[in-house]
Amino acid sequence: MGQSASLRVAPLLLWIAVTGWVAGYWLFKGRYEQASWYLWVLLPVSLWNGRRILDLWLGVPREWRGWWVLFWSLIIWQFLVTGFRAGNWWNESGAGKDALLIFALVSGMAIIGSDDKGRHRLWDSAFAAGSIAVLLSLFAFHSEIGMNEERFRLCWRGLPGFDAVTTGIFTGMALMIGLMGATESRWWSAFVRVALALLGFGLAASESRGALLAVSAGIAWWLLKNHRFWSKLVWPLFGFAAYWILVAFVGQGRSGLVERGSSGRFDIYQSYLSQITGYDWIFGKGRIWMLPESVLGWLVHHPHNAYLGQLAGYGMIGFILMLATLSWAFVKLRKSPEAAILVFGMVTLLFDGGMVFSMYSTARWEALVVMVPLVLGVAGRGAKPENAFSSHRDDAWFT
Repeated sequence: MGQSASLRVAPLLLWIAVTGWVAGYWLFKGRYEQASWYLWVLLPVSLWNGRRILDLWLGVPREWRGWWVLFWSLIIWQFLVTGFRAGNWWNESGAGKDALLIFALVSGMAIIGSDDKGRHRLWDSAFAAGSIAVLLSLFAFHSEIGMNEERFRLCWRGLPGFDAVTTGIFTGMALMIGLMGATESRWWSAFVRVALALLGFGLAASESRGALLAVSAGIAWWLLKNHRFWSKLVWPLFGFAAYWILVAFVGQGRSGLVERGSSGRFDIYQSYLSQITGYDWIFGKGRIWMLPESVLGWLVHHPHNAYLGQLAGYGMIGFILMLATLSWAFVKLRKSPEAAILVFGMVTLLFDGGMVFSMYSTARWEALVVMVPLVLGVAGRGAKPENAFSSHRDDAWFT
């Protein structure tokens, strides 16, 4: 009886642990809370599900074994380079702590992703968390400073809130999940419509050009695959238009979408590239370094381009492994709903971020926009026939 109860509880706790981690990007107020969740919830639950994780990796379908070898080769390469080149085997991005986190998280997501209902519910939970967080932040932000005096920032995540770029990325991610997500029940369908309009408003209010371009790319990709998509698309467009109409009547935006130019990004790229020399081009430095104020006049924490960050941190070998990992999976997943979310993530990385498959031992949004849809999509496609999506089920779920 006790063993039977454990078999029922362990999968449920694994789903809660992984879903809490993903939803925590919006609901936790800072990286400390998410790191604590990983330490005290995700890791213990992963150990409890150790047998299921072992069975998962021993039973990977043959057609996906090569891809998983490539994926873990990338993680191991980062771990080795960070140890040998940066001299840190545990705390730095890509080092031991990151590798442990990625293994636990990816294993849990792969188990959940191989089950139709589990994968479905995880996406729904993430969408609901993102929508609620944006609603609370919109209320707190605009009630405090008025309309369009500054670009919208997520206050719920932590006061005074995320920067506007990160806010746009988080809002855009929730929007993409909602556009791809299910509307099976009547009450949930109504919630989705309202939430999509709200997220469209929040994305416009963030005035984040990178997030706007990334959402446009994800939507364009899915429109090529699904012509019945327009009915959902109306709702975020309504929220987006409502923001700019309100701006026109209430006040003029100070930031400007065009006037900001490149925001100094080309100078950042050039500065990072100029500091990659010798063996760094092949092996990388094993870390992402900061540019002090003396270089560009302000402190730059990362390259603002995750692809450049991967090159600087792990060299051409790490860069090629990353591109191969993304490309191989994307070709296989191009007809799945996760592909549109993955397009959003890959475009987002062009304009911000440090590294793609590293979490800096805490919560990094790069993992949310790329690793989560990538692993869930691969797990769904590589599942056993009784659990995997069929092409018909894909259309039924994501329309």
